[in-house]
Amino acid sequence: MGNALFSGACDRDGNRLTVGDWVECGNARTADIAVSLGWVSNISPGCVTFEWKLWGTYTYNQDEINTWGIRKVMVDSTRLKLGVNQLVVNDKGLEAIVTGITPTNITILYATNASAAFRDMAGMSRQETLTQTDIDTQKVKVRAAVLTRQQRGCTGRRCV
Repeated sequence: MGNALFSGACDRDGNRLTVGDWVECGNARTADIAVSLGWVSNISPGCVTFEWKLWGTYTYNQDEINTWGIRKVMVDSTRLKLGVNQLVVNDKGLEAIVTGITPTNITILYATNASAAFRDMAGMSRQETLTQTDIDTQKVKVRAAVLTRQQRGCTGRRCV
């Protein structure tokens, strides 16, 4: 039974889906409609039920999950999709930059003004990896997107 359940509960990239995971449609077919986040509300043999913010409740089999390009994503505590280069803040007011993201966790680098508890032995800002549960527990939320030098069109030596 475990293998049958697992085989029918994967996103389009083969990542295991569990109840409570957040997802989005990543298929060009949905681009003209609307991009909507949803969460896994139920898994039964051969199908997964999603609660979509915009579309309501739908149940899909594995072929439909693949066709619609449904994939796991990470969201902040207010349910905004997380991405690299976003500035986030936790419930203690500590700011960090999202430096990496996978379907199961994010990596953040605390800002230089972080307290000593969030610095390493050399005094540098500490990196931390957070799961969705950690994000929800620490009430991590997006504060702003941080643009890279290239995105800002900054090319000179004085460019920060």
